[in-house]
Amino acid sequence: MVHAMDTRSKLVCAAMFCVTVLSAPLSRLWPMALLAVFAAVVSAASSISLRALVVRLGPIAGLILLAGLGLLFQGPPVRFAAMSGKALLCGWCGALVGATTPFSDILAALRHMRVPSRIVGVTGIAYQLVFIALEEALRMATAYKCRSGQVRGMRRVRQVLRLALALCHRIIERTERMERALLARAFDGALRGLPLPPMRRRDMAASGLACAALVALLWASYA
Repeated sequence: MVHAMDTRSKLVCAAMFCVTVLSAPLSRLWPMALLAVFAAVVSAASSISLRALVVRLGPIAGLILLAGLGLLFQGPPVRFAAMSGKALLCGWCGALVGATTPFSDILAALRHMRVPSRIVGVTGIAYQLVFIALEEALRMATAYKCRSGQVRGMRRVRQVLRLALALCHRIIERTERMERALLARAFDGALRGLPLPPMRRRDMAASGLACAALVALLWASYA
């Protein structure tokens, strides 16, 4: 169901969901609970396995906890829990959109929604750089396993740190080569594609109902 929706509808609903999450008052917990139920229902309708969703949310949750440690030591625990819950719900929404939508469709929808072409281009190139970095990391990890043997202790730690430094240098070199290749092909910062078809009425209705429900929930949280 969610996979078949128009990408523009998904982006509009995701943006409205994040706005609602971030605008909900910290003093009331029931709006956050209802938003979590809403995200769970959409996740169930998208037929995504729980394991795949947890794998996508794992790194996001770790970063959120690290970023929120300052709130835990400087303020009440309730504020830390509320802010971490807001960030986790927004990350959940982003992971759900990424799991149900090809990235090329997201870029095409952003172009159709008049997002500046340079932002769309930088987003697309950054997405490709992630896979380049993973490819280099896997290659170096394989070479390290073949040559290191059973190295343990502080020696292994030093070698891993050196590998991490070398990986950073390789990623920078690959980025510079990609930049030169794009400039040689007269790349002007804009990713082009075919125009998208008009939105279907059912997608417009679904996104309208979802946005109306989120607006009603936000209004009720302040009433």
